[in-house]
Amino acid sequence: METDKFNHVGERIKYIRKLNSKTQIQFSEILSISQASLSEIESGKSKPMFDTLKKIGSTFLIDMNWLLNNTDLDKKKALNNKEIQLVNKFRQLEEISQDEMLEYIEFKLKR
Repeated sequence: METDKFNHVGERIKYIRKLNSKTQIQFSEILSISQASLSEIESGKSKPMFDTLKKIGSTFLIDMNWLLNNTDLDKKKALNNKEIQLVNKFRQLEEISQDEMLEYIEFKLKR
């Protein structure tokens, strides 16, 4: 599914859920909402509360401009589980270690 073809925020939320291989029940538990509420949001029958949007953005490292408006100036897409883990662990490193990791990635890409 192309991420620029979404008609409403619920479709983008569903995309994030599926990208992270979560059922509606699992995803609704992460967001602290009911599965029925999530179903209505994903179908476009209701709008998500701001706290729900905020939790999606922070938990899954989602660009809020894309989530709310389907606009993404940098063409960044939602991150999957491995990408989220990588970013979170990278942020825990000291700056010199971050630089080393970037050099290692550049090395691996040249192979």
